[in-house]
Amino acid sequence: MLAVAVHSRADGDSTAVGVLRRGEPFTASVTDGAWRHVTTASGITGWVDDVDLRLDDGLRPS
Repeated sequence: MLAVAVHSRADGDSTAVGVLRRGEPFTASVTDGAWRHVTTASGITGWVDDVDLRLDDGLRPS
């Protein structure tokens, strides 16, 4: 996957406010169930489904 949607709420049916691209740095603050609140390096803030992230040295889009 090259990019994942960043949503306005921790809900896959909510509006996508941007994308998190593979390799793009981001910070994650809180979780809500299977969702993680992120801020991308480009300043987009929203929610990403954990199933779309891969844990290795850090979280990143899978």
